[in-house]
Amino acid sequence: MAYDLHIEKTNLDLEKWINFISENSDLEIQHQVEVNNPFTDEVIIMQTPNSAVAGSGTIYQFKDRDNTISITISNPKDKDIPSLKKMAIELGGVLVGDEGEEY
Repeated sequence: MAYDLHIEKTNLDLEKWINFISENSDLEIQHQVEVNNPFTDEVIIMQTPNSAVAGSGTIYQFKDRDNTISITISNPKDKDIPSLKKMAIELGGVLVGDEGEEY
């Protein structure tokens, strides 16, 4: 089962997020993701507007729902949690799990 973490309660807007990505040498803007289906080898393309990808392959999905901005990190590794907490603080927010628990 997949488990996501979210950076929430930020004072982010799209411009601040894009600037954060451009100032972080490990992040790159990514508007779509391509993955291969391991069973059929079909290439699947998913649109991920204004998202970022880290050098490690971690994807940060930018979400704007009703003017509430959050960044979702899907299936993070336990070893990544300290750096995700640091990122949340840098963005003025908190790191929260799918069940609402704060890290």
